Amino acid sequence: MIDDIYEAAFDAAHCGTMLERLAELVGADSAFIAWHDTRKSAHFRAHWGDDPHWQQRYVEEFVHHDILRPVLAAQPEGMLGTVAEKLDDPDIRASYFYTGYIAPQGIVDNMACNLIKQPTVHGIVAFMRRAPRPRFGSEEVAAMRPLVPHLRRAVLIQSQLIAAANVAEAHRQIAQSSRAHIVLLSRTLDVADADPRVAAMLGLRVGQPLRASTHGRALATAVADGQPLVVTLVDDDGTMQHLLCEPQALGNDPFGDLALPDRPAHALHVSEVERPHAIAYDAIATLYQLTPTEQRVLRAMLDHGDAAGLSAALGMGRATVRTHLHNVYAKTGTAGFSALCNLAHRFSRAVLPRGDDLNR
Repeated sequence: MIDDIYEAAFDAAHCGTMLERLAELVGADSAFIAWHDTRKSAHFRAHWGDDPHWQQRYVEEFVHHDILRPVLAAQPEGMLGTVAEKLDDPDIRASYFYTGYIAPQGIVDNMACNLIKQPTVHGIVAFMRRAPRPRFGSEEVAAMRPLVPHLRRAVLIQSQLIAAANVAEAHRQIAQSSRAHIVLLSRTLDVADADPRVAAMLGLRVGQPLRASTHGRALATAVADGQPLVVTLVDDDGTMQHLLCEPQALGNDPFGDLALPDRPAHALHVSEVERPHAIAYDAIATLYQLTPTEQRVLRAMLDHGDAAGLSAALGMGRATVRTHLHNVYAKTGTAGFSALCNLAHRFSRAVLPRGDDLNR
């Protein structure tokens, strides 16, 4: 049983088997284990032996009428308890929860335990018995009690694993909407993960060698050399598109290979060269305290690149334009047009598609 518990701790797919064996151990007709971590927005729930119809009705209808929940909530962490005696209470028998949920299913007892009882984390394991079985006895409670600490550790392990997966997914979504898409590669240069947009462009498939893609051999050489590479794509109509691929070696603790032999060891940052970018003029103006007129001059200067033509474009005299331009240079600490362009480049941002367009 302990082996089954830790198999489920590291792979949630084994939870059904674990619950079935635990139910057999204590003679239960059904079992479930659940936990919720509000701090990390992680949660999990697994069932065995429950009727899906009643599961759904509990969630939609009876959860707010469950008068036995306070009984379980009052139990100290790690202590097993049963509700059989409470089911004899006339007030409970007359309740909507009993008449609508417990009695129709023939539930005679529920043995449950608060595995985790903390302000942000709550974990529970529970076992149901239905007629004609008798209520749980001291022998069943004694059989389950030594396993409770292991179940508690299993919940904590799963919480950490799912929280880590949530963080990884968040990073994946952030990268998907950035100007540089991400491709993750294993030590053997197999594709571990790839932004769907870039994967489609380069013919990459997760789980396959990088070299199997159309441009894989050149990309593998770039990764080995640690040097950027420009990949040219040609559409059916002859339109050319250029991708700047910048390799990065990822420093990880090799001990992680024990659990994940194909862990990401390299990243490719892939930028679409033709994708338009915009200058965050408002941010520059706020940071360097530019006046509205100075911001207009800055924008016009970077758009046209010709100080001589700014006077006509802005409707100002040449001397006035020069005064505002020198103010911009002074406030931004730049000594001329080239330095101003370099500064503006650091404030460039990608013009991102919206919503589902990120996955196209």
